[in-house]
Amino acid sequence: MTGNNNFKKEIFLTFDDGPSEKFTPKILETLKEKNIKATFFVCGKNVQRCPEILKENVKEGHKIGIHSFSHKRSFLINYKKEIEQTGEIIFKTVGIKTNLFRAPWGICPFYIKKYLREKNYSEIFWTIDSKDWRGWEAKKIVKNIIKKINSSQREREIILFHDGKECDINFDRSQTVFALKDLIEEFLKRGYSFSSF
Repeated sequence: MTGNNNFKKEIFLTFDDGPSEKFTPKILETLKEKNIKATFFVCGKNVQRCPEILKENVKEGHKIGIHSFSHKRSFLINYKKEIEQTGEIIFKTVGIKTNLFRAPWGICPFYIKKYLREKNYSEIFWTIDSKDWRGWEAKKIVKNIIKKINSSQREREIILFHDGKECDINFDRSQTVFALKDLIEEFLKRGYSFSSF
């Protein structure tokens, strides 16, 4: 945790859909520069593609959560297999048994919630969607988040970013990287503290 710890408001930076070979390292570099820890909800298929990136992620002290294996609509049917498979891949790659879970697209029907409770998973949603998945420019992403922060009465904010794009390898998250740098500077100026799950 960094920043002014006496300030009651805190920010949780979270990233979905990775790891990605191109953009996750840039995000990790930005977080390292400011000594900030975040939480990454990974897709099993992408961990298989980029195991070394996940290892670096854990080495830097960030938390890891499950975000399905395939990030396809079939997850809603094959959720048990996808969650367990991804958990096993994470464990085999970095030796961590995570109990953090975020559903693809934030869709988590009652039957999946029931399974998560039975297996002692913590379902992590978000309070602010950066909308970086829309392909917005960094300035628009920053403006969107600051507007929501300014109107919020919550003591903690969980911000949703993406360092991947489902299980696609042809995508651009450079605007997320640029926005993250500006947002961290703004939050530090305001005296926010940063936390991970």
